[in-house]
Amino acid sequence: MCACKGGECICICNYVCIYICVSPGFLGLMRQLMESMKERAEKLKRSVRQQRAKLYIMRVCITMLLCWDDNGES
Repeated sequence: MCACKGGECICICNYVCIYICVSPGFLGLMRQLMESMKERAEKLKRSVRQQRAKLYIMRVCITMLLCWDDNGES
């Protein structure tokens, strides 16, 4: 059992249960850090999707230009 006062105990179990005492301030900081990391990951995913879309449009346009046939102007 943990002897913390005002904190929270987290049990990490492998072969032996080890209790780690953490303060409420530390838990709040970790939650903020995780939220920040999630937001950054979402922004990165959005940016990657936008770049892929732009590259797809460029590829389609270049393909159309290369395959263009001017049969109508002859």
